[in-house]
Amino acid sequence: MSDLLKQLQTVTDALQKHGPNLDGPVWNKTVATFGKALEKFDSALQASIQGTAPGMRELETLLTKSSDKKLLDESFITKLSKEILGHKPEKTTASKMRTDFLKEIKSGNGSAKKALAYTQDFLHTAKAPKQKLPTKDDEALRREWTRLGGLDDDQLSYEVKNRYSGVSDLKLLAKASGLPLPKGIAKPDLIKLIVTNARRVHSHILYP
Repeated sequence: MSDLLKQLQTVTDALQKHGPNLDGPVWNKTVATFGKALEKFDSALQASIQGTAPGMRELETLLTKSSDKKLLDESFITKLSKEILGHKPEKTTASKMRTDFLKEIKSGNGSAKKALAYTQDFLHTAKAPKQKLPTKDDEALRREWTRLGGLDDDQLSYEVKNRYSGVSDLKLLAKASGLPLPKGIAKPDLIKLIVTNARRVHSHILYP
């Protein structure tokens, strides 16, 4: 590395001293070729610098090499991008979205350390043992109903995905809370109905 630095310094000194007097087709072509090579070198240099930023290597391992990457799907990368980069990513495949996110982090558009912490927190929650619904306790089910009403959209999405395996659990929750259900209601509509009413109940408790 020291030899490279000396060589670059020698070239810089020579250009500063003689550059204004240099001209001609051959020289100009050489300058253009060197300029392109220098751009590639600088790009690689900046990528390497970002690669040593706090949390960068651990983040890259989590997103591209770990067995947990299957949990880091399109939905998660979208939330991660909004949180760390301040914008939604282009929706493609989860793999490409993870790669594109890392490229932006390496270009200096966000903090690798914050992205790592956000990802680790998500994985900790996602890998936690699933809690069972208190199926034989109507009072506990009603408390669960009220609790759901106080969650934000992301939390609620996670809860529904991880705690309620099917329509039967959702119907059980709704019936314990006295919510009439249309016959043959589909799961998406059932979830929407439960969420709307749970939030209404929760709001009434907070602001009677």
